[in-house]
Amino acid sequence: MPSCWGAVRQPGRRCRPLWRHRGIVLERTGPISCDSIGVNYKSATINIDAASDPAVWAGTDTAVPGKIAVKWTDGFTATDGPEIVIRGPKGEEVARDGTVINVPADAYPRLAGYFVCLAPEALYVLETDPQ
Repeated sequence: MPSCWGAVRQPGRRCRPLWRHRGIVLERTGPISCDSIGVNYKSATINIDAASDPAVWAGTDTAVPGKIAVKWTDGFTATDGPEIVIRGPKGEEVARDGTVINVPADAYPRLAGYFVCLAPEALYVLETDPQ
């Protein structure tokens, strides 16, 4: 019988790795302009969980809203495997579970060099800076 450590086991079936249980689907956004909307959070932490819906979201340092969407333009992808990583258009690592985005006082933050547009209900990670 195969070892099932780190895997999902179903009676009468072979073990299957947990990370293959469900692929990560990134929520998408098209190119957007980024208005100066105030937000009440100072940081947001990327959370990646294949069993969650959505699978990628951010938790803020405030109780309201607390959990917000993270939306990505088309050049970003999620890897499959035991440790899921979000990659940028050039294949570089952009985020993983636990990545913290700090919100500067007088500017928009960047995530691995990519522009992050802030909104009360979502973060928008853009391949190019808005015009």
